[in-house]
Amino acid sequence: MEKEQNREKQLQGLKQFLETEPVGTEGKEPQRAEQEPGKKESEEKEPAEAGVRGQRLESGEADAAEMAARDAAARLSARLKSGYPHRNLERLYTKTTVSELKKAGMEEAAEEAYHLFEEEEVIPYLPRFVRSEDKMGGAARGSAYHKALELFPFGSWMARKDAGRDSSEEGGMEAAGTGRGDTEKENVARHGSPEAAENGADRKELEALLDEMREQGRLLPEYREAVSPWRLEAFLKSSLAARMGRADAAGLLHKEQPFVLGIPASELGEAFPEDETVLIQGIIDIYFEEDGELVVADYKTDAVTQAEELVNRYRVQLDYYARALEQLTRKRVKEKIIYSFALQREIVL
Repeated sequence: MEKEQNREKQLQGLKQFLETEPVGTEGKEPQRAEQEPGKKESEEKEPAEAGVRGQRLESGEADAAEMAARDAAARLSARLKSGYPHRNLERLYTKTTVSELKKAGMEEAAEEAYHLFEEEEVIPYLPRFVRSEDKMGGAARGSAYHKALELFPFGSWMARKDAGRDSSEEGGMEAAGTGRGDTEKENVARHGSPEAAENGADRKELEALLDEMREQGRLLPEYREAVSPWRLEAFLKSSLAARMGRADAAGLLHKEQPFVLGIPASELGEAFPEDETVLIQGIIDIYFEEDGELVVADYKTDAVTQAEELVNRYRVQLDYYARALEQLTRKRVKEKIIYSFALQREIVL
């Protein structure tokens, strides 16, 4: 009996133990149950709010980028619509040549207008020695003459010719004084005129000299063919050539002198500012010192019929040559001369 009572007590105690909550856990389960719905709702809201914030951020960045693009487009449009502040300098070169300046003059319009209408080419009859010159173009022929004259020994040539003329004059005077000499008409009839004999000798000597330049490789073969000995002979009989010979003998002759001259841009046109500098470069064919002053000369092979054509075409060029020489040497240029091979004469500007 007593055993049964004890067993019953044990069963009741076990039952109470099982029904009793652990210490410190009373009310926790219901509270956790109450918090779970709020926590779940919060967890559900957080991704949504993050998405909204991301969309707003992306939208703001897009707006800022669009505003920046519009601003850049507006500034670019304003720049494109506004005029270039230095438009007057667009046609200004910081370095040019004397030849380009010559083209920029009033004669350019006339020269270019001449080529606007193509005319039927007329081929006139030309002697053989002239036809040989025309194998080359005008510019190349000019280069050939310039090179030949650059190499030409003016001093020794003129000294030799002067000595030959002096001896001829002395011989003629001696013959006339002794009565042994023939009359002038008889001499011309027998031997030809002294001028013709001298011209023939000079021409042969010039041909030999030009051939020597070619054989030595100093003168191109095509240049040798382009240079006419009779035109060169006519030049050597000019007063300019005689003055060049005297200057060469004294060491005062200068050939193919390069130069660079700085001038205010305003001199090229009123539209250009005065404080801008333009460099002009060129090559002076010939200049020499005479009585303490300078003479500048230029050879021209242009096919012209009037001296005025060359004056109008090259006056500006010679003016710049003289200006460059005066700056370079600090000496006054007293004379500017063009020698025309077509006209076989010198033209003083």
